[in-house]
Amino acid sequence: MSLKERGKVWMFKNLRNHAFIFVTLFASIPNPLFDLAGLICGQFLIPFGVFFGATFIGKSIIKVSIQCVFVIVSFSAHHVEHLLS
Repeated sequence: MSLKERGKVWMFKNLRNHAFIFVTLFASIPNPLFDLAGLICGQFLIPFGVFFGATFIGKSIIKVSIQCVFVIVSFSAHHVEHLLS
């Protein structure tokens, strides 16, 4: 098999068995892979509950927490004073 065909087979097997984990990981980081994951889940007939639950956890818990920590650290008084001086 070619590399492309092996990649398709690998993705199909792993997405079928670990769909919740893959979608959660793709939803928790800001990248275009989440759109691709959504299309692939539709193609492979992943149940909506699995997709929605993983998306909810990835976006509302993990991604928001990472963004909050980034904003708090970036705009802390120490860093703002350093930039203004």
